Amino acid sequence: MHYRIYIDVVFCINFVMDYIVIAVTDSILKCSAKSTRAARLLRRLAAAFEGALWVCFIILFRLYSPVWNVVTYFGICTLMIFTVAGKNRPSVILKGVAMLYLITCAMGGFIHVIYYYTTFGYLINSAGAKWGTANLWVAALGAVLFTPFIKWAAEAVIRRLSAGVLVYPVIIEYRGKSINARALCDTGNSLTDPYNGEPVNVAQADCIESLIGDYAECGYHLIPYSAIGSDNGLIPVVRFDRLTICDRKEKHIIERPLFAMYSGKFAGETEYTVIIHPKLMSGTKG
Repeated sequence: MHYRIYIDVVFCINFVMDYIVIAVTDSILKCSAKSTRAARLLRRLAAAFEGALWVCFIILFRLYSPVWNVVTYFGICTLMIFTVAGKNRPSVILKGVAMLYLITCAMGGFIHVIYYYTTFGYLINSAGAKWGTANLWVAALGAVLFTPFIKWAAEAVIRRLSAGVLVYPVIIEYRGKSINARALCDTGNSLTDPYNGEPVNVAQADCIESLIGDYAECGYHLIPYSAIGSDNGLIPVVRFDRLTICDRKEKHIIERPLFAMYSGKFAGETEYTVIIHPKLMSGTKG
């Protein structure tokens, strides 16, 4: 008994399925969010091409040992995510690989249930036995039915997990000058001034240098701080004139807020340069 394998069919099926998985992963994690739409499409197509080409390579040269399994399930998956994400942080690449595994497993289980345990799957199987196109039907079924479902489910979970972490446009005013920035309202920010108990916001120093000018002239003072993944120390704090948080429904105006000047870059998302103390979302100083 032997099997006849059409390598062009294998390539096309894997290319379609790899593109679906890569597109859903990229849409959820926004690995290529900084790229243009055309560049994003090309990155996804290139990643799917790499995955499909590797499957054909395995079949042609019969690379079935455990070593090649490691190369396939870790090396090639990482290469596909790297192709989509580009020169991004290692944490983004690892999250992409994990999401790729999750979506692939969920997609395989979903198609398996439809194909083997439903009337629609029986009709597809019968059509495949008659015309020899069962694999193409499975690929088409996954593309049409699965992609919107898994994207909606994953985005719903992410929205639920990030319900307490929101990004707002803010306006910071100081001595007649103002700047616009993007601010994260983080419930994990518990920094307070030990001298008066006021909540302290945190800002990247490079984004507000034009606002404060020389540190010696802004009347700063130092307070102790501690953060996960970094050493404890002292951080300069400046009192600004006004902070306006532009919520979707209303504006929160905080008079004379305190801001800590962080000299590095925030480790999380790059779309914000300010972290707001959660107590200030009520429109007061806490």
